[in-house]
Amino acid sequence: MNSMEKKIEKKLDFWKAYKRVKSIKDFYLRLGVYCTVNAIFLTAWVFDTSPPTYFWMPTLFFVTFVAGLLVVSNAIVLYGGKYVLPKEWEERKLKEFIDKQNQKITKYE
Repeated sequence: MNSMEKKIEKKLDFWKAYKRVKSIKDFYLRLGVYCTVNAIFLTAWVFDTSPPTYFWMPTLFFVTFVAGLLVVSNAIVLYGGKYVLPKEWEERKLKEFIDKQNQKITKYE
C-alpha cells in the first residue's frame, strides 16, 4: 500500500468516525427534545385550570407514543443494529446465496 492509498484510507476512516459522532449527537438532541416536549405537555396537562373530563387524553398520549417509537427506532438503528442483524448474519447469508448459485451452476454442467 503506497502513501496515497494510506492517506485516502485515513480520510475515509475520519469521515466514517465523523458521521458516527454526528449521528450520536443527533440522537441525543432528539432524545432531549422528546423529553423536554413531553415534560411541557405533562406539566400543562397536570396544572391545567380546567381539568380534562377524562384522565387519558388520547391525543396527548398518541403523540407521546409515536414520538417515543421514533426515538426508540432511532436508538435501534444507531446502537442496536449489531444486535438486530449482526455482521456475521450478513456474511452467512452472502455465503448461503453464493453456495446456492454455485450449486445451480454445477448442476447444469
